[in-house]
Amino acid sequence: MNDKNAPLALEQRFLSILSLCRKAGKLAVGFDSVKEAVSRGDSDRIFASTSLSPKTIKELQFICSRYNAEFISVPISPESFGKSVGKTTGTAAVKDNGLSLLLKEAVPQIKEDIAQ
Repeated sequence: MNDKNAPLALEQRFLSILSLCRKAGKLAVGFDSVKEAVSRGDSDRIFASTSLSPKTIKELQFICSRYNAEFISVPISPESFGKSVGKTTGTAAVKDNGLSLLLKEAVPQIKEDIAQ
């Protein structure tokens, strides 16, 4: 996309879906809540900001490998995550497969537009 507002629009789409998940009660946010949701089998996908510390990312990836969940790195700041979910955090797990897939589909589009 050549429109310079396109990456922002794609990021906003992701954050809007994330907010919808929160409003529906289908979102775990923050490290401990995400870990609990994945370990109980409530979610099979973790979304994490690329701005998180390497240690936190490594721990989240370990949780994913231990519980057979998918780790998805998202090029969105923890501040932006926080604005859409009401808590400053860089990680979330969606407890609804359909909504989780919508978020997953939005991530490559964001990454693609940032690369251009």
